[in-house]
Amino acid sequence: MKRKISIWVEPVIDSGDYVQLELFNDEQVIINSSIQNIFDISKVFTDYSQSFTIPASTINNVIFKHFYQTDIGDVNNLNGIIDHNKRRKAFIEIDLTPFRRGKISLEKANIKNGAADNYQIVFYGDLISLKDKFGEDKLNQLDYVDFEFPYNGTEVFDRVTDYNNAYDVRFPLISSSRLWSYNDSGPDDITQNTKHINYNELFPALRVKRILGLIGDTYGISFNGAFLSDERYTNAFLLCKNANEFNFITESLSLMFDSKSNVNDINWSGVSTQNAEDFVDLGNESINITNFNTQVYEHKIQIYISSISAVGTLYVDVFQDGNYYQTFQTGIPNTFNIVIPNTSGLNTNFTFKLRATIAMNVGCTVFYQPYAFTSSGLVTYSTATINCSTVGILGTINLASYMPDMKIADFVAGILKEFNCTCIPISENTYEILPLDDWYGSGAVVDITQYTDIQSIDIERIKLYKKIAFKYQESESFANKRYFEANGQHYGNVEYQYSYDGDEYIIESPFENLLFQRVLDNVGDYAILGYNLDTNYNSYVPKPTLLYEYGASNTLVHNIKFNDGSVTQSISKYMLFGQDLTYNGTKYSLNFGADNSIIHNETIQYGLFATYYFPYLTNLYNLKNRLVYVKTNLPISILTNLQLNDRLIIRDKRYIINEMKSNLTSGEVEFVLYLDFREVIGGINDGRPIQVDGTAQCISQKVTLPSGATQCDLTCATAGVTITPSTIYSSQVVEICVPISSTPKQTIITENNNNLTLENNTQVISELYQPQVINVVATFTYATGTQTSSLTIIQI
Repeated sequence: MKRKISIWVEPVIDSGDYVQLELFNDEQVIINSSIQNIFDISKVFTDYSQSFTIPASTINNVIFKHFYQTDIGDVNNLNGIIDHNKRRKAFIEIDLTPFRRGKISLEKANIKNGAADNYQIVFYGDLISLKDKFGEDKLNQLDYVDFEFPYNGTEVFDRVTDYNNAYDVRFPLISSSRLWSYNDSGPDDITQNTKHINYNELFPALRVKRILGLIGDTYGISFNGAFLSDERYTNAFLLCKNANEFNFITESLSLMFDSKSNVNDINWSGVSTQNAEDFVDLGNESINITNFNTQVYEHKIQIYISSISAVGTLYVDVFQDGNYYQTFQTGIPNTFNIVIPNTSGLNTNFTFKLRATIAMNVGCTVFYQPYAFTSSGLVTYSTATINCSTVGILGTINLASYMPDMKIADFVAGILKEFNCTCIPISENTYEILPLDDWYGSGAVVDITQYTDIQSIDIERIKLYKKIAFKYQESESFANKRYFEANGQHYGNVEYQYSYDGDEYIIESPFENLLFQRVLDNVGDYAILGYNLDTNYNSYVPKPTLLYEYGASNTLVHNIKFNDGSVTQSISKYMLFGQDLTYNGTKYSLNFGADNSIIHNETIQYGLFATYYFPYLTNLYNLKNRLVYVKTNLPISILTNLQLNDRLIIRDKRYIINEMKSNLTSGEVEFVLYLDFREVIGGINDGRPIQVDGTAQCISQKVTLPSGATQCDLTCATAGVTITPSTIYSSQVVEICVPISSTPKQTIITENNNNLTLENNTQVISELYQPQVINVVATFTYATGTQTSSLTIIQI
């Protein structure tokens, strides 16, 4: 039976109710859907439609503002020009039931016999909308005001040595200027007072979780998911380094407009008198530049710096429509000019910010002047004078000045790639981020046998890759270079070879993986340090670098000397950074493969591949797996509710959705599936017990709520165990606190078979707790009943 398809699109002005497009009666609307595709496992995909046509009806002509007729504008648009390069928000309904939300892109119009006949459009899902929001914006364009602090030696010292407070901004011990050594009496022995670490040698690092939060705040979106509370994510930091050596830059403050005045009132529009000051917004501290009549040639903004109270460099940052435009560097007095040609459709806002290399007060005046050609030549029609408040720059650190040169879209994609995460649109501006296995674990199991054409099923072998490689950006650090020379492989990378005839596949992270060093003294004591120094021991600017905040170092045998600008202090313990993290008793690593840990001096098995990629690829590379092509005709209730992480049952086999192509008009859905050999239910157990010592302690554990489950109740029969919260209604991290082990200690002894007395014949080697097994049970409630999953905690 033919279904009614409704497509609703936002109006040109982003306000008011959505309007419905008119469709051809016989037009087929086909949506392709895929999130994680076995043909390109490094990417996260989204819905998109094949291009389809709609009539150039009266209603559609109004919606698309007669795209085919460029001399027809919009009375609601000040410039009469519609930007059809921008996709417009839209959603699709099937028989009045919501199906997908995303954006419509107008591709072209078709003219027949001199009249408009149809428009060709494409629908894109919400993940494309997310990418549209970011555009070409970079990390240094975010506002880091919430993470500013007075920059001085005491603050830096605390953020190096205080391992009890959860600072979002830290200063890892990474040298960018000289080859630090440890207690070897060398020229840069940082245990010597005269060779101390200066506080302004160190670059900051910002917690990745906070960067993602800023991205959400900036673009009006929310990122959710239990993974975002997982310590394997929350303990990741981004090194803020974009120069060879650290040079302090203050916070960035907006230029505040106090008052405005105008000279030369001119009737330049030919309709009414408008002055330059009419385009100055005191409330938003902005100047709006618009297209005037044909006589106007250009617009000029002059920024006059009249005074600064301290000797230092002042930076004036200019932003156009909130996007970075240019920077002026100045002393005083000085004037800077911004010239904007008067072009058709011009409608843009300029705002300004100040920052400096030292705390200072800044006096400033801004002028706005449109220029025009008249019979007497180039003249100024009108001039607005904008008096600005004195800007008091306090000297707090401006993290934007140290952010690596990286697009926001590349940063988000890089984090998803690191942890093999999906990013799923939940609503128009809400996205859930979770590792791929957790996402599949939260899916439902749907039997579609009765809706499947089981008479015609194509089964194909999966064309597996003969090589899969996981790679970081190549580091210029001498430590990384030496590792490559010794091992023939870059630190943190991994490569897997298979005896197949497929292609090679390389998953490349946008981040650098810095190899820290265990710096030894003459007798075997050591400190763990990092170096942004090349093979000639010269400073270099790294690619964006991810680090794990590990925790406190061991107590140093020889104190590191640190100068805070006033006195030289001693460091006996400090916050360690590197690739390693211990979470719930298990050692994890930011390396893709199983590499040696500088902190633990042992191989860490749970790198990013083993933790986040291996379960997915194990199922994919199962010798029994096949690629299956089936055709179905799904009822609306299933089609509109089906999620791409749902497992499908067809007869006696269970499948994972690789791709689906939905003909919304006919209800026919073509699936590309592959077999699923993994556990069905999500929950609290990722397949490994947690091993802890016998002391009282609390651990954080992620619980995944499967699709269709309304709640989860967490219980434990072992006395003294508490779980907070014990009932959850969505996937989240819970805290499980266990008491001291109730099992007695076991004395481990050895005996000497010599002729000594009995007292000397027995030696106590150690005392250990007998293992105690604690089971935490997660009971998931569904409309049809309950299911359970369990987590084992072993106290040793």
